[in-house]
Amino acid sequence: MKDNQEQFEVLRKVSKKPNYSQRELASELNISVGKINYILNELKKKGLVKISNFKKNRNKSNYF
Repeated sequence: MKDNQEQFEVLRKVSKKPNYSQRELASELNISVGKINYILNELKKKGLVKISNFKKNRNKSNYF
């Protein structure tokens, strides 16, 4: 159940601001960067987010 809640919170955040970095998401949700990475990959597998890297900054991504 907790994983579903965390996935929902990540989806809420990225729907409001698609250009969050994983580090920013982790900080705002008080979750480790590794856990954010895992959640985003799970959401991607489910087809709920599409991830693309910014061309100028490899550390930032767009989630939509």
